[in-house]
Formats: sequence, structure tokens, C-alpha cells
Amino acid sequence: MGLLKTIRITHQRHIQEELRRQILRGTYMPGSRLPPVKELATHFGICVATVQKALDTLEKQSYIVRRHGSGTYVRERPQDLTMADTVCLCMITGGHVHSDLYRQLNLHLQDKGRIVFTLDLDDKEAYVRRLRQAYVSGVPAFIVYGSPYNPVRMLEEIVEAGRTVIGILDWRLEALSGRIPRVLVDHEAGGRAAARHLFSRGHRRVLLLGTENMIEEMQPKTPIWLRTQGYGFAREWEKLGGTWTSMTSRIGSREQRYHPILEPAQIHAAISSDSRATAVFGLRDAEAWTFQNFIADQLPELRGKIEIFGYGDTDWSLAGHPPFSTVNWNIGSVVSSVCRLLDSQSAGTALQPATELVKPKLVLRPARLP
Repeated sequence: MGLLKTIRITHQRHIQEELRRQILRGTYMPGSRLPPVKELATHFGICVATVQKALDTLEKQSYIVRRHGSGTYVRERPQDLTMADTVCLCMITGGHVHSDLYRQLNLHLQDKGRIVFTLDLDDKEAYVRRLRQAYVSGVPAFIVYGSPYNPVRMLEEIVEAGRTVIGILDWRLEALSGRIPRVLVDHEAGGRAAARHLFSRGHRRVLLLGTENMIEEMQPKTPIWLRTQGYGFAREWEKLGGTWTSMTSRIGSREQRYHPILEPAQIHAAISSDSRATAVFGLRDAEAWTFQNFIADQLPELRGKIEIFGYGDTDWSLAGHPPFSTVNWNIGSVVSSVCRLLDSQSAGTALQPATELVKPKLVLRPARLP
């Protein structure tokens, strides 16, 4: 997939996420009409075809409905549901994997006759206030992504009031760890699986790419609740007898956090020596894609000589040239387990404070090596 097509995908995703956020925040209320396609294209500064593709996706995700000859409308909510049917989703709704989880959870819960009330962790100013409103209003169930930005004391208050709180994906909070059911992705296992695969391919020296926090959390003394794919990869790689170095990516702004920047001087230093890495493991697909494109543009003589491996199974890995192997978070299993817990709660079964670890899956694509 070429760079221009990648840019079109990025523009399409940006429009999808922006329209979805406006729907969730009430800028466009259920039943209201969206602006015409040409008006949206002018507003976002892109072509009509890209807007149409973004709307196609939002329609498939049940956010909107199209009425021939009338326009595009925000999907109406069922009128016969009550507060007892409400589930509050406290999570990040943007980004690649998080938006996929949010979409799947939203659709599954609506199919089960639930009202979905969304609190976006990216909207930090409103998040705590709206969480308090949901609690005071009597919302019975909360599905919470364990971000450190969560107000711990308020979550403890919600649990102590007898409400259902289910932790999902990651739980980067020491609090409540043994008091609520959690369905978490076993990122450590995902990192270990990637390490074993690359080692089996004959690699012994690997370069790990990630944000500053990701690189810090790879260290041996990292607390157990902060260990993710980087920690799992590093410990497994060392156990196998390989050596690794790391490089920190830089994020230009909050809006660009999924578009990392790698410094050219760092890349040159990492791959110019005789002991250079023969494989790269991006702790996110975005870092792997950025590195791959730098090599293609600046050091084409190394194309095909360094194996690229990512993490997330996002559009970035598919947009690689060629598409590179990655690790899928197994979001479908997370959604199934969360819905099963909510069904039990609705049936009157007391949920046990157990933790289910969902194993990620390797997604292997042909690697071009000499």
C-alpha cells in the first residue's frame, strides 16, 4: 500500500473519529441530521469520496442511518429502555485498537437491549464530572479502562455502593485490583510470543521502538500492574539469549499521539554499526510503520534486510510496504467476556473479583529477507 493511500486512510479515520466524538458528546443528538457531504468535505478540507467512505463505516457501526432523498441522521435510541438497562463505558474511544473495542462493545450491548452511556477518557475536563453524574443518576454498571487518569476514590465509592464495575484491557491502577472483575489483555504474553517468533527466525539482535513510558516500563523492576508487551518481550528475549537496544519515539502533540516521530540521527546510530539489529519490534504498529518508511525513503539499501514486527494489528501494519507481522489484541474475546459478565449481573449473579487474561494472537505476514 503506497503513502498516498495511507494518507487517505488516515484522513478517513480522522473524520470517522471526529464525527463519532460529536455524536457521543451530543453535538449531534439522536435523530438529528448531519451536514451534507459536500459541506463536511469543505469543513475537513478533503474530497467528497473520503467523507462518503467515513460515513459508510459509521453506518456499518450503527452510529448513523441514511435516508434516500432526505440525508444522514444520527441513529435513534430505543424508547422503552430504563436506567436499569444502562451501561456506562468509561474508556478511550479514539485511536485504532481502542476505537475498535468501543465499536464492538457498543454494538454488542445495543443488540442485548442496553442503553450505552459513554465517557471518553480523552475528554479529561468533562470525564470526572460526567462520571459523578452517571453514579448519582443510578447507572448500575460501569465498564472501565484502567487508565491512571481515572479518579480512584470515585471508583471506590461506586464499588462500595454496590454498583457493578468491570475493568477492561489494561489496569494501570493498583487500587481495586482485587475488588472487581477484570477482563485484561495479557500484553506480557503478547510480547513473549513476538520474541519467540523473531528468535525462531534467526534474529539475535533486535531494536525496540516505543514511547518514553513504554521504554521505561520494559525495565526489570517495573511493578506488575505496569508490565506490558515491552516488558514481556525484553525478559523473554534475554531468556532466549538475544540482545536488544531501544529507541524512544516522540509525540508532537496530543492529537498526533498515534503519529510518532523517530529522530533520523537515532535511527542512523542504531543501524550503522556492524552489530546492528536485524529485526525491529515496534511496541505499537505506528512506530514500526514509521521506521519502515524511514528506511524506504532514506536507506533503501537496507530494505528487506531488517525484519519489521509491530503490535496492535492496526491499519498501520496493513499500510506497511510490505505489510508487516504484528500482534492482535484479541478484542473480540474481551468483548465476549465482558458481555458474559453483564449477562450474569443482569440475572442476579454476584460477580467475583477475578481477573481473566485474554491472550493476544500473532498475525504473521510474509517477511522479505535475503
